[in-house]
Amino acid sequence: MIFLVVLIFSLLQATFLPLNLVLWLVILWSARRPEEKSLYLAVGAGLILDLAKGGILGFSSLLFLVTRYLLILYSRRFNSLHPAFLIAFMLMATFVYAFFIK
Repeated sequence: MIFLVVLIFSLLQATFLPLNLVLWLVILWSARRPEEKSLYLAVGAGLILDLAKGGILGFSSLLFLVTRYLLILYSRRFNSLHPAFLIAFMLMATFVYAFFIK
């Protein structure tokens, strides 16, 4: 079910939405479930997004995995479900992602 949402968000992001919906989905999923499923989601979502955008295959997966790792690393020290932390982390991840993609 989550990969259907990833597919829809990837198509929306690749066609006309300037928002980074797939990255936000990976961050929210990793904050709620920091287990093996979020690892698979990060890899799968990155591959689907790269296929939808026509970019380098696996590059978004690498960025999503690094983002997931940093979120889990910071969640040991901070409350990763706190809205202020999530918003700040999403903004930082969006800027870093935009820097590497463009």
